[in-house]
Amino acid sequence: IDLNEHVNNTKYFRWVLDSFDRNEWKTPWTSIEANYLAETRFNESMEVQRIVNGPTHRIEVLSNKRNKPVFRAEISFQP
Repeated sequence: IDLNEHVNNTKYFRWVLDSFDRNEWKTPWTSIEANYLAETRFNESMEVQRIVNGPTHRIEVLSNKRNKPVFRAEISFQP
């Protein structure tokens, strides 16, 4: 949390990392793309969703209060 009570950008990546099982990270990734879509504030409830399409994983962090994504990442792993 920064001085303006916004979530720090490293927290978004922590949520992404936490959505994976430890064994899944044993496969090397080939690319990662991250998009910050909206700011997130202290005490805002978040939900992390992950959609798998072959070697590509799309992760969205959704604000439950606003019912919309605030962060999106796409990680591609070696097949």
